[in-house]
Amino acid sequence: VRASVMIGSALIEQQIVVPAFYSMVRWQAFRRVIDQPYEFYQNDFAGRIAQKIMQGGEAVGDFIVSVLQSVWSFVTFLFLAVALLAALDPMMGVVLLVWCGGYGLIIRYLLPELRKAGRATADQRSIFSGRMVDSFTNIMAVKLFDSGRREHAFVREGLSNYYRAVTRLTRNITSVRAAVNLLNGAMMAAIGALAVVGWTDGSISTGAVAAALGLVFRLNNMSSWMMFNINGLIRS
Repeated sequence: VRASVMIGSALIEQQIVVPAFYSMVRWQAFRRVIDQPYEFYQNDFAGRIAQKIMQGGEAVGDFIVSVLQSVWSFVTFLFLAVALLAALDPMMGVVLLVWCGGYGLIIRYLLPELRKAGRATADQRSIFSGRMVDSFTNIMAVKLFDSGRREHAFVREGLSNYYRAVTRLTRNITSVRAAVNLLNGAMMAAIGALAVVGWTDGSISTGAVAAALGLVFRLNNMSSWMMFNINGLIRS
């Protein structure tokens, strides 16, 4: 009963706090935008500005939730895995430290391109949405004066640019995931080899081998899950 009450309270808190937070961010964004000079609105579409405000609230909320849930749990488990494996065999700890370095290199060199692609995708999505909204908002003028279907080409251009941006983003995500999978495969193979050699020499027990392999398999799953969340963080 106590657990059910705690779960119910958490669900109620989530249902109340999350929408309120999104609304607060959107309201602050609206107040910031509405104070801009008239020239600001002359250089952009009204639909795109509105889409940015709507997307901003959700993106900020997703960013905070991902940091609290994903990053914290991953870092905690990583420190635990390094400590346990180093206690079983110092070389296993070294392998994990090298793996951490490789993971950091992936974040350092591959994620900036992913961030650029994510930003470009968000921009093109807003442009495409803004063009559609403006077309529908000014539907009377479109019906009266656009006999040459120029509005079709205008919106289709936005869709084509958005498609190219999504393609670029997808390729960057594939590159990051491939690098992480290769790194994780090398890490698991090295830990597995060290565990088998130690068990053969009698320096590591069967239980220690099972514990080491269980930790690295779990770390493999968590690192892939973490990289997926990092992709979401960057896009947000």
